[in-house]
Amino acid sequence: MPPYIYFKHVSSMYILNENPIPIWERLPIIRLLFPYCIGIIAFDMVPSIASCVLNGLAITSWALFLLLHLYNKKLTFLRYCHYPICFISFVFLAFFICKFQYPKSSIASDKKMQYLGIVEETPRIKSNYSTLKTSTIAYWDKQQWQRLNEQTHLVVSTPTNARHTFTKGDTIVFNAQFNSIENKKNPYVLDYKTIYKRMGLHQQAFVDSTQIKLVNTRKEHSFIDRIHTYALTALATHLKDSASLGLMTALLLGDRVAMQEDINQAYIDTGIIHVVAISGSHVALLFTLLSYFLSFIKHKKHTWIKYCIALPFIWLYVIMAGAPPSAIRAAMMFTLITLAWILNREQNSVHQLLVGAFLLLLIEPNWLFNIGFQLSFLAVLSIICFYAPIKKSIRVKYRLLQWIWDAIAMSLAAEILVAPLVLYYFHNFPMLFIISNLLAAICMSIVLFAGILLIVCSNITILGTWISYVVHFLVHHFNTILIKIQYLQPLSWKHLPLQFWELFVLYAIIISIVFFVLKYKYSYFITSLLLVILWLSIKIIEPLKTDKLIAWQSNKDFLVTQLKGDSCIILSAITDKQLNSFKWISTNALDHWQAWKIGSKPIRNALFMWGRYHIVLLDSVSNRNDLNNEQVDYVFCYKIKDTNSLLQIQQKWHPKTIILVNGSSRYKTNQLTSYALKNTIPLFSTLDSGAFVLE
Repeated sequence: MPPYIYFKHVSSMYILNENPIPIWERLPIIRLLFPYCIGIIAFDMVPSIASCVLNGLAITSWALFLLLHLYNKKLTFLRYCHYPICFISFVFLAFFICKFQYPKSSIASDKKMQYLGIVEETPRIKSNYSTLKTSTIAYWDKQQWQRLNEQTHLVVSTPTNARHTFTKGDTIVFNAQFNSIENKKNPYVLDYKTIYKRMGLHQQAFVDSTQIKLVNTRKEHSFIDRIHTYALTALATHLKDSASLGLMTALLLGDRVAMQEDINQAYIDTGIIHVVAISGSHVALLFTLLSYFLSFIKHKKHTWIKYCIALPFIWLYVIMAGAPPSAIRAAMMFTLITLAWILNREQNSVHQLLVGAFLLLLIEPNWLFNIGFQLSFLAVLSIICFYAPIKKSIRVKYRLLQWIWDAIAMSLAAEILVAPLVLYYFHNFPMLFIISNLLAAICMSIVLFAGILLIVCSNITILGTWISYVVHFLVHHFNTILIKIQYLQPLSWKHLPLQFWELFVLYAIIISIVFFVLKYKYSYFITSLLLVILWLSIKIIEPLKTDKLIAWQSNKDFLVTQLKGDSCIILSAITDKQLNSFKWISTNALDHWQAWKIGSKPIRNALFMWGRYHIVLLDSVSNRNDLNNEQVDYVFCYKIKDTNSLLQIQQKWHPKTIILVNGSSRYKTNQLTSYALKNTIPLFSTLDSGAFVLE
């Protein structure tokens, strides 16, 4: 989508090169945004500061800030204290807002109780369970309802033949024992505890569907909810193909639940997952459509009228689509541009972007850690800075070729600042992103326009049928081509680990190269070259060969693997369902160790050598007598039935450690752990202690 809405003024790279005014003068919002972001990060790291202390510090710092602001003109020496106090004030402002927005959990997690809650979001339905984000408003105690106000997470087990009846806004009563959200204790596991904490969720409960009672169904829905439901119904009525329906609901309404997993992965691997995230391109298309209907307003002096008329429609669409951070950022940018037109102020795209980010973080501070917010912000910043220079580097005469080159220049510009962050979060770099983005720019623009037209004209049966046929044709062939591009992506490029320090090194290299191009000073080039040499040297020094034996912590599965070089060999028998579960818990670790080739070589009840160690692998303790009474270093076993079996294993082999790899219940595991402690048996339970890694 051409960026004429946001980036039609002078390139920021040119401004950076030619304008002698310091950057903090041209972008004054940095003075506020920087300390505010530091405060958000500090609160995330140290959230336990007392409220009274925080309130006192915040009030004191702001009182000093106002005092200095009033008297710094009279007393010259106070001017030097003005910004340090301002800095501290906005740090504590961030603390104060975060403390107010994300209070600590007050739910008792030691007993089962009856709770009253309201379903906050449309439930996410899986094969045998669903997840509910609820606002728990009361609990039953002392023969009456006690008030409570907390966001909670329910995992509801449902039979395969049961129908899901909960919707957003329903009031439910449920019996549950809440527990703090904790991570699996596997190497490099995704930090779900922090992710949920940043969403304001501290407690979760596993509830059977029979323990939930529907008290009240919300019959009155808001205007926005009714529009959202109407759009979903219109799409579902005309699009019978699941792939087309899943893509359209994600593309237009931000709902990716119905999107097929293999198609979603293809979009990720080819680098175009951003097309299903409602962002600036959607806002630009909607404004283009509205501008067409307002084409009678032709004079440039009256352009601001178009923006003012379009503004409420833009925000209505963003809220209807679920208000994701990327969409709110785009709508905020559009709002700031509208205000600039109305006030006849000079437009500075970078400053508008930073102001938009600051306003959004005032509303929702933890969006600073949201991946979508970070990628959206950096993509727009990268386009603002690099799109115009890249576009001007090649002159194209013909209009079609010019359009193609514009799309390529846009993809290249966006990728400069986004690529390191994509590598850091997803360990994946789409090598053919230019081709896939070019195809997406052509097809998805048409599909997006057709989808909006389909919703508007859904009651006209003939027109709706024709449009749905066009959408199905385009989506089907686009997905087919995209999957073929996905297969051309080298497998090793999907597993590129990037550590936190490497992320900073990459951005330092990019900044050095940019300044070299702008200033033509070889000191910047030498700096970038030295950083590249340093980075590659550290990567080469790191051990390239991995040799580990790992017993993973899983729910009920017996998962023991050997990591050898770039291969991960599963030594225990495993089903397809268990394999998918293993990939889910091990992806980050295998990428980090560069052992991304997963294979299977089951060993049943066997004694084998691994390096200098003698290993026994028992997936059935009852068959342990089939093995020799040799000296054994480690025994990996599954489902020890009783303490007598544990004692027999100890007496038979006298191992250094017996590793119990899940399988047993919590009660049985506690019983075995207590018995082993009393009888000095070296027992390691993955259920309690996490993965066991032997190197």
